[in-house]
Amino acid sequence: VWTPGSYIAGTSDDWGATNTDPFCGASVAGNGRLDTGVQKAAFNAYGAAFFRMHVGGDTSFAPLLRVEDIYPPTSSRLDTTQVYVSYHPGIGQRKDINRIDTATNITTNTIAGAVVQSGLTSSLICGGGLTVPLCGISTAQAKEPHRGTSSLKGLAQMSMRWRDTNAYYQNEIPVADQNTTMFKSLSFRVAQNYKDTKPSGADLDYTVELEDATGKIATKKVSEYSGALFFQPGTRTNILPKTVFNTVKIPLIDFVGIDQTKIKYIRFRYNAADSGAVLVSDIALMDNVLPCGIVKVLFKDSLGKAYDVFFKDSTLKNAQDSLVWLWKFGDPASGLADTSSMQHPKHSYTTAGAYTACLYVWAYRSTGMVCKDTFCKTITLLPNSISEQHMRHIVLSPNPANNYLNIYGTIPGDELELQNLYGQRLLQEKIVNNQIVIPAFLPNGIYIATIITPQGRSQQKLMIVR
Repeated sequence: VWTPGSYIAGTSDDWGATNTDPFCGASVAGNGRLDTGVQKAAFNAYGAAFFRMHVGGDTSFAPLLRVEDIYPPTSSRLDTTQVYVSYHPGIGQRKDINRIDTATNITTNTIAGAVVQSGLTSSLICGGGLTVPLCGISTAQAKEPHRGTSSLKGLAQMSMRWRDTNAYYQNEIPVADQNTTMFKSLSFRVAQNYKDTKPSGADLDYTVELEDATGKIATKKVSEYSGALFFQPGTRTNILPKTVFNTVKIPLIDFVGIDQTKIKYIRFRYNAADSGAVLVSDIALMDNVLPCGIVKVLFKDSLGKAYDVFFKDSTLKNAQDSLVWLWKFGDPASGLADTSSMQHPKHSYTTAGAYTACLYVWAYRSTGMVCKDTFCKTITLLPNSISEQHMRHIVLSPNPANNYLNIYGTIPGDELELQNLYGQRLLQEKIVNNQIVIPAFLPNGIYIATIITPQGRSQQKLMIVR
């Protein structure tokens, strides 16, 4: 967590306390520093949030730490207009577009899409240490918080400088990865490169564009969501400023008027300032949402003259989804009564016997995507009872998977079906010895894994990361 002029939880930010830079020395008037009491209060707020969430499992603090609500409580005594947070989720909660950590990422991103640029006077990957060149923003490089060394890898970053408002930097999204509706946000970490920004001293801004496969474009400014592109304070380049990367997170729902199932380009258009320089890292989609329909069905019987069965839909859904239901009760002798569009219908079966009832669910999302899911189960009606073939508990491991997948809880004859987020079936195989080899042609990404058994269908989200 960072405020301009200091690390709020740090005590080692007084480098060069005898120097003339107005931001050196805790006693210099007007230097923007936090006094000891405010630093302690800030640590109490964020330290407590971290431990209560990651140790105690209290998710109420998640928005504060995940840049969903960056403003700390008033008890922190912070000026909330100058609070910035750096956050990068685990691999299971994000999809990397461009990690920007190897030289190849200058022209090809992490998901094998093309990277192009226009009007940039410099574009290179640096700061990662080891085989990645060092950025060297200030002459006292070791005091850059994200800087690596020749033996210790730091945060890799792409350095970009422009001299006119037509410059842009663009990542192309391969077709297999263009459906972004499984994520809530577009995220990246960014800092102003104060060494290369001319004239110096001014805050920067730029536009983030999403373009779909039909050419429709939606735009948002970085400044609408974060002040991360502020000019770091200080006048002495050998001591201050210190480059700190802060997370910019833009909700995908804010990009309106485009088809978010077919996002072809993510573009940074540097049209908000005549010139500037930035350092960018970790462009990603994050904050997974529930997959398309996790369908579950309950039922109970009512004994009497008719074989009445009451069905209850208990489908899990995202809060912003609207659902449409279609039931098929597997009783063609009942004629038109064999189907229903109610969420919790009742069906009167014509006679005793075994029936396969299916529920088809369509989830209409705010992004424009329509998800479809199916759940079937067999029920047996006897003169005085009703029974159900229960699904077995099935576990996929590892998840994320690489070259193989273990499927626990299956028996010979069960099948695995993998679909992409477009609903296209890419793989269907019999499960043998509880293991499936994942074909090399399946790209990294999120899939819906369906286990087909005589008792019904079990669906789970599966991520493939090679």
